[in-house]
Amino acid sequence: LKMKTILIPVLLLLCSGLTVSTNVKVLSTPRSGDKGLDPCVLQCYGSTGYGTTNWRGDKIWAGVEISYKDCGFKNGTMPHITTQLSGDGFIAFTVGGSATYTHYTDESFSVYVQWTSGSLSTSHTTNVLEHARLYNWRIDWVATGYTC
Repeated sequence: LKMKTILIPVLLLLCSGLTVSTNVKVLSTPRSGDKGLDPCVLQCYGSTGYGTTNWRGDKIWAGVEISYKDCGFKNGTMPHITTQLSGDGFIAFTVGGSATYTHYTDESFSVYVQWTSGSLSTSHTTNVLEHARLYNWRIDWVATGYTC
């Protein structure tokens, strides 16, 4: 019983001393005034979800607005965002899945996908929005910014 009484506080003390380090260093930002202190760097990851992405658009394009509000970045700063289009098919015939648009706000950004020229775009039956929904396209993203 004495061993358990001593061991539990020691284990709790050891566990509470553990910290998580990310080793992230920002060399530059999209807007020069957004550079903050390196200890305040935060990486936030998200996905629009397999089969649950709220695509909008038409035959020519499909787009989705993505919120990163819950990441907790400092207001008025623009994090660097990297995106990737993922899903079950036809992704190789698209452009735009890895492009974010510079008009994104402090809380969200948009991604727009369309067919590459000369691929499926010449067919009258290839609707980008239908393919996005049918093949469970999603946007996986990483945002890197500052909390202070």
